[in-house]
Amino acid sequence: MQKTSVGMLNIDIGWASWSKSIERSHWREVVQDKPEKLIAQQLVEGDIKHCPAFAAFYKNTFAIKIPFDLSLCYQADKVRISPHTNLQLNSVDVEDIIQIIDTDNSVTIQIMLNNTFVSDTPYVEVETLPPSLHSLHEEIRYMNGRFDCHAWQRPLQFGFQIPKETLDNMKKTSENIISFKKDDVVMYVRFNTPKKQSVKLYTMDADDVENLTKHVNRNMSLPNMIRNFNFAEVIDRVRYRRPKKFLRNKKYDNDQ
Repeated sequence: MQKTSVGMLNIDIGWASWSKSIERSHWREVVQDKPEKLIAQQLVEGDIKHCPAFAAFYKNTFAIKIPFDLSLCYQADKVRISPHTNLQLNSVDVEDIIQIIDTDNSVTIQIMLNNTFVSDTPYVEVETLPPSLHSLHEEIRYMNGRFDCHAWQRPLQFGFQIPKETLDNMKKTSENIISFKKDDVVMYVRFNTPKKQSVKLYTMDADDVENLTKHVNRNMSLPNMIRNFNFAEVIDRVRYRRPKKFLRNKKYDNDQ
């Protein structure tokens, strides 16, 4: 690892496009690209690019793109994927990729991009943010979250809600109100490190992903325990039984 400008070591983060098992991780080598490090100062104009607070906010932030075109429309009393959408995902069922959940006054959409991040350094948090320096969809409500990716490993998905106002507009027209183009940045991930260290992102190799999978599969039922335990208790139970290292092969991808 290399030293940062303040003499502290970088923290290594492992990334994989991972789902429930390696056999079903169709994304891994097919349509999913490694997240790109965000250089916020290159995306704005004026004096703000010289503001240290602005730079600090976007430190350790990466951009995630959607790997296909997607349009949503309202047909037969439901939000549906537009018939003009061509996902071109040969062996993957669309239902496994895009989940649409109806509620009383809104619809929740989850696009399964399956970006998984792992830290071998304790107390590193990963959080999702709207892509504010690229393009925001004002017609949707972004659903964001944060957790400790040393103690807890799970895929991050692109989730949003379609609020009632947007639903009402969709009902009035046959046009696609919500559309994403292939390679649009749809979300950011940001890492918060214990001592403000910088992070370095590596793609995990197949052996490391298999090791990760075996561990995570044992934890799949733990969210059900939240009903009986505080979430912090669940995280601590997992933290102390995880392998010491998940990211073992850093030579697999060290271009960033």
